[in-house]
Amino acid sequence: MSDERYWLTTPTGRRPLPRTLAPDSLAPTARTRTLVRAYGYLDVLDLSDGLPDPVPIILKGLVHAASEAELSRRLDQMAADARSATLLDREHRNPTALIGGSLVASAYKSNTRFALVTLTLTPAKVPDPASLSPDFF
Repeated sequence: MSDERYWLTTPTGRRPLPRTLAPDSLAPTARTRTLVRAYGYLDVLDLSDGLPDPVPIILKGLVHAASEAELSRRLDQMAADARSATLLDREHRNPTALIGGSLVASAYKSNTRFALVTLTLTPAKVPDPASLSPDFF
C-alpha cells in the first residue's frame, strides 16, 4: 500500500482522511448491458450506452484514537465531512467530484479506542471509459 493520503474537500476546507483507509474496489467501472430482442426473432440488440454504472466509492479501514471520547469526536467530524464533501483526491491523482457521502463505524473487538470504518462517497459523475489514464481510487 502506498503512503499517499486521501483528502476530502468540504465547504470548510480540505481535510485529510486517516491513512488506514483503503478503497474497497480499485476501479468501479462495471457496465450493465441492456439486451433486447424482438418477439419471434433471434437477433439480440444491446441498447445500453456503454458507460459505467454509477457506484459509490467505498473506503474502509481501522481508525483509532487515544481515548474513546477522542475517537467519538473524530468519527463525528469524519461523518460531517463526508456529508458535505465536494471532492475526493489523493496525492498525485486527479480529484473526483462528489455529491456527499456517509460514514458507518463499528466496534473493533472490545477496544473502545478502535473502530472499523466504512466511508461511502457518491461521485458526481461516472468515470470516463475513453480516458487514456484512468485514475484508480
